[in-house]
Amino acid sequence: MAAKEPANSYEWPCPGDLLHMDVSRYARFERPGWALTGERSQAGRHWMRPETRVGFDYAHAIVDDHSRLAYVELHDNDRAATVTAFVERALAHLSATASARSG
Repeated sequence: MAAKEPANSYEWPCPGDLLHMDVSRYARFERPGWALTGERSQAGRHWMRPETRVGFDYAHAIVDDHSRLAYVELHDNDRAATVTAFVERALAHLSATASARSG
């Protein structure tokens, strides 16, 4: 049997040179689910209908490829102005964290 090849992993050489960014959308509901309330009866199932959704939350995340340091914020939308402001704050945070680690 042939030996297994090592995993093809990589790491970018300098912090901040390569960043991964993602925005994920999560539905908000009028009330929490059974995991928090403990109610599993069918009578309370009307809250799962689409009309009981009260909007969405958007999780904006950036991960530095070198250090694997992540920065995440939760927002009401994923519009360009929101994303731009998020990226500016994320870069400031990652820069401050990198300078604190090196100094």
